[in-house]
Amino acid sequence: MNFTHYDLGNLDKGRTVEVVLDGNAANVYLLDNVNFKQYTRGLEFQAVGGLMRSSPARLQTVRLAHWHVVVDLPGGHGVVKSSYRLLTQKIVTGVIDKLLTFVPSEAQKRSRPGSVAPPAPAKGSLIGTTNTNPAAIVAVAAKGLCRKCGFNIGAGKFCPQCGEATDKICTKCGTLDKINGKFCVECGQKL
Repeated sequence: MNFTHYDLGNLDKGRTVEVVLDGNAANVYLLDNVNFKQYTRGLEFQAVGGLMRSSPARLQTVRLAHWHVVVDLPGGHGVVKSSYRLLTQKIVTGVIDKLLTFVPSEAQKRSRPGSVAPPAPAKGSLIGTTNTNPAAIVAVAAKGLCRKCGFNIGAGKFCPQCGEATDKICTKCGTLDKINGKFCVECGQKL
């Protein structure tokens, strides 16, 4: 079974992701790194979301972690297009924020892996953006989480999970990144 995958990066608790579906009803899951790996292996996993019959679906992160959105079709038949965006305003109604346990069907277990790459967002679009809030980035660094995969890196120089360097030097201005950010705090260059 094919699925569409969106890597959201590190997000703090309470961030709302809006997923827009065009086509059939689909399973829409918001998963952390560990559960995304479980999902791709066809194992039991925990996620926010489930079967969505109407669009848009609004899902909210339940803790600070590296998050992923997965869209797949129940039974694997039909066509659905999807897109997502991170909402900046606080949504009170219509948001799903409960972590549930899902067991993949036998068809899903037999047909993994098979991720379909999402289309690239239009230049200047809010779709596909990640959290660049400095307070959230500081919170990630304070927790000792890897900027790339969300793994708890402790005090090492490199992530033991993915090999990402914990300290980076900006190639544009030479500033040492001490807060584990995705962008330079001096010039805004992507790290």
